[in-house]
Amino acid sequence: MPRQPEKALTDRKVLSLKAAPKGKRYQVMDALVPGFGVRVTDTGVKTYIFQARFPGSTFLSRREIAKTTLEAARQTAREWSDLIKQGVDPKQVEDKAREEQAQIRANTFGGIAGDYFDRKLARQRSGRAVKKRIENNLFPIFKDTPIAEITDLDILGKVVNPRAIETPAMGRQLFNDLGGFFSWVIDQRIYGLKISPCATIKISKIVGKIEPRQRILNDDELRALWIAATRLPYPIGPLYRGLVLSALRVRELSNTDRPEWNMRGNSWEWTIPASRMKGKIAHVVPITADLRKIYDACPKRGKFLFSFDGGETAVKVAGRMKKQIDAEMLKVLREIAVERGDDPDEVVLAHWTNHDIRRSVRSRMSRLKGISLDAREAVLAHVKPGIQRVYDLYEYFDEKREALELWAGYLQQIVEPPAAPNVVPIRASA
Repeated sequence: MPRQPEKALTDRKVLSLKAAPKGKRYQVMDALVPGFGVRVTDTGVKTYIFQARFPGSTFLSRREIAKTTLEAARQTAREWSDLIKQGVDPKQVEDKAREEQAQIRANTFGGIAGDYFDRKLARQRSGRAVKKRIENNLFPIFKDTPIAEITDLDILGKVVNPRAIETPAMGRQLFNDLGGFFSWVIDQRIYGLKISPCATIKISKIVGKIEPRQRILNDDELRALWIAATRLPYPIGPLYRGLVLSALRVRELSNTDRPEWNMRGNSWEWTIPASRMKGKIAHVVPITADLRKIYDACPKRGKFLFSFDGGETAVKVAGRMKKQIDAEMLKVLREIAVERGDDPDEVVLAHWTNHDIRRSVRSRMSRLKGISLDAREAVLAHVKPGIQRVYDLYEYFDEKREALELWAGYLQQIVEPPAAPNVVPIRASA
């Protein structure tokens, strides 16, 4: 193959090279990088090349450089030259890089999410809910997408922005789910991901800051909730009555099992293990007479107190259950309207969540005399702030019992308000 004198190759020079004679080829070597050059065929095809004695061979051989620009090809030639000096064959390095890229492409969102569900979410208290959100909302978008190809623009354009106006809370929640997922993936060091696509997104700039809920049930709504819960069958009715009496989070009550309840002796107590508490600290609930009625109202079979399958598994508080309690509450509110002489058709039930029960009870306790702030916070199992958590290990058991009993008495007055007097007082005339 004819070889022309070495000269510093330029883009213009490469472009000006003519086709070789028919059946021939020639190459022009670069004066800047030894062994680097360009080969020209009789059809005018130009290919960048690199000639050297590659590790493992005593003969000079030529390899093509699959680059389309002169500068990129020249840089590759420099890198190959450095590798050869270290005794490394550039082909091995490129083969390994291709395998890594192929593995990255094989690591799809859906495939890795399966590992995430089994190895991370299965051990989390809220894992089941997160898994369901990912499957329902994110799988349709990303399931078959290689994880390394998901960008911040994908997350914004396909997940967050479509929900920013109508359901900003869901947009934020899904973003947080993705953030937790990508952080776990990076920590594993086996999926080829080094930077989370969520890292550069400030979600508050997209959907706004979190506004804490202020909704509490008024007295009529609390009365309607309690009466509705007495009408609905097990496990829905007893579960909601338990929520009103205890002010616990839904899962803390719904997942309770019989071994947690100790009613031997005089000091009845129900101990919720740390694994089921949000604050990861065991919570002891004094079993008042009203809570004992809830316990006794549940069937005496199976492990779990609230269950649809005979105590084999704990009840899952789903949307359909909330719809049942809402429908019965609305009936009661309309009955209350009729008692007062109001138009029942004008009665509506404003939206509320199960967690609003907890806020409503806590707010009512603040009205009651004799319940200290520490006792109110202890009833809700709020983690003690700052240094108090380290040094104040007192459980406030007696204070919690008194608070729950006072609350039960106050609730009774809400559910069965005293009848209005029928006698109208007459002022004495002068």
